[in-house]
Amino acid sequence: MLKLAIALIAGAAGGFLAGTLAAPGSAPAAPTPEPVAAYFDESAPVDERLAALERIVGEERNARLVLEEQIMLLLEEIDRIDSAGPDVLSSQISEFQAIQERRQAAVARRANETRGLSARERQLAALTAGGFPPDRANQILDRLSALQFELMQEGYEARNGGAMPSRTGLEANPDWRLRQELGDAEYEQYLDAMGRPTEIAVQEVMASSPASRAGLASGDVIVSYNGTRIFNSAELRSFAMSGSPGTDVVVEILRDGNTMQLTLPAGPMGIQMGPNRAGRSRTIRN
Repeated sequence: MLKLAIALIAGAAGGFLAGTLAAPGSAPAAPTPEPVAAYFDESAPVDERLAALERIVGEERNARLVLEEQIMLLLEEIDRIDSAGPDVLSSQISEFQAIQERRQAAVARRANETRGLSARERQLAALTAGGFPPDRANQILDRLSALQFELMQEGYEARNGGAMPSRTGLEANPDWRLRQELGDAEYEQYLDAMGRPTEIAVQEVMASSPASRAGLASGDVIVSYNGTRIFNSAELRSFAMSGSPGTDVVVEILRDGNTMQLTLPAGPMGIQMGPNRAGRSRTIRN
């Protein structure tokens, strides 16, 4: 199964990258990344070079997020195939390949639709398609870019004798800072427009864990933790691990379309979780 796993990851990841870079109306071609030099003029003034560097870092970060989600998707599918019995293994492999072909076709279609656009223009197109007015979409992208540069500047100053940044954990994440400024409703709209997960689903509950004792079950969707809306596993882990020992927290879940509240002790919950979008991420423990 290891050889199969490696082959599936290499094939699907390669298809994803090739689909992204294929010419309009043609079959996916080998990836040909644009050189960074096309965006960076070393003879330009310092402020212009800093702005160019900020733009390059933002583009690379967004590309890395997309690729990481694709790889995590493949790992989850491989885990599911490995755990299957011999009677269903063949059908699961066929199903997986069919899913990958559909996803690659969708990626290629989106790439053709945005051919020739810069990373900024593609993000703007996604946000406007997700319901944001163009002016608001530009404001959000500008603010995210500024937050990314603030983190870069803080790291630079810390490495050169300045004060260490006081922000840690989620506060050191530009997306978390953006969420605080947008508010939960608009931030969820932003995530959805960018094709990123907005919910956490429980995939498995560990035996004798706080989650098991509280009645959490596989398939439950975690909506909030102690009153705070949860969008991803990083947020849930951070909140769970920062609670005071001996205190209880209320976890709001969605089960079969019904909202429920469960009480658990602060700390690790004892669940395996992933985004509530089929196949978007491999299992994560908390």
